[in-house]
Amino acid sequence: MKINRKGLKVLLLATLLIVSALVYNDSQAAVLAESMEIYTGWNHAFVKMPDGRWQAWGLNTSGQLGNGTTTNALKPIRVNVPTGTKKIVAGESHSVALTATGEVWVTGGNTYGQLELGHYSNVTSWTKISQTGVKDVTASRVLHS
Repeated sequence: MKINRKGLKVLLLATLLIVSALVYNDSQAAVLAESMEIYTGWNHAFVKMPDGRWQAWGLNTSGQLGNGTTTNALKPIRVNVPTGTKKIVAGESHSVALTATGEVWVTGGNTYGQLELGHYSNVTSWTKISQTGVKDVTASRVLHS
């Protein structure tokens, strides 16, 4: 079965709703679903919860979840992101976080130097790059961000 990006987002939202329903009653789960921000990548995803906490799940073979490991997460796990993170975009095996102050932080696969760290090694924890004053970020499948 082939799922396009929109279908993947719907699938991820449905997964979050099911998980929320297991933890909260139906009305609480509905409020959570309306106020969550979901950021999907090729094979991993992040969600910003209404209380500002971040959760992630999916493949983590290159450290793209930024939790200091390369262990895959089959269900949402809490992840520590840089202070003030307002958005996380996810590529195929890397992730890019943007803070409210315009700082850019990266984690994950860096085979092609897509993390802009001056080397080609993967990183499993959020690492700040030298860009400042950034207004928005994007990530693509493999080769660049």
